[in-house]
Amino acid sequence: MCARPNMSAERIPQILKASLIVFSASGLSETRMEDISAEAGLSKATLYLYFKNKDELILALLSDLLDRGRAALELSAAEERPVRQTLLDWVDRTTGELTETAAYSHLGLEFLALGARNDQAKSMLGAYFTAYMDAMAQLFRKGIATGEFRPVDAVQSAKSLISILEGMHLLWLACGPGVDLEVDSHAAVCALLDGFDSGLR
Repeated sequence: MCARPNMSAERIPQILKASLIVFSASGLSETRMEDISAEAGLSKATLYLYFKNKDELILALLSDLLDRGRAALELSAAEERPVRQTLLDWVDRTTGELTETAAYSHLGLEFLALGARNDQAKSMLGAYFTAYMDAMAQLFRKGIATGEFRPVDAVQSAKSLISILEGMHLLWLACGPGVDLEVDSHAAVCALLDGFDSGLR
């Protein structure tokens, strides 16, 4: 008898993509596993082969989204360009992607709320934001070392940058047309970086 082929590499991304669509449309609490199986074009029985319940699927989706974000941070931190331009290009790219996927944006708030009551989600979010701060602090240290930025506290600077971006994201979600996420985020980060400029560029 031939061994059953392992379909995880194909099925799991298919399920996660479907769950992102359905969770974004209906919310974490209202979505049913059968809704996700229907969106994925799979039977419920097949879905349960990969995820034993909705909670497990939610955490898998959160992990996948955070892994993608972490990979983008690592790429930016590794770039060999002036730090100011690296940061501004990363801000523009990130806010552009958020604008293009606006239908999914409120799901991030649900994940943050989940972190307040689920220890595993809290740990995952904490690890992501720690990596976020580390990557940004690494860029600020690089800018200081090259003379692009005046000596500043790199960790505090990273926290300030992240606070601006996360706060702007919340304003955008709350105010809609009153906030242009891409333009306003770029302007706010420019203002922050202007304060760090060594004057030697």
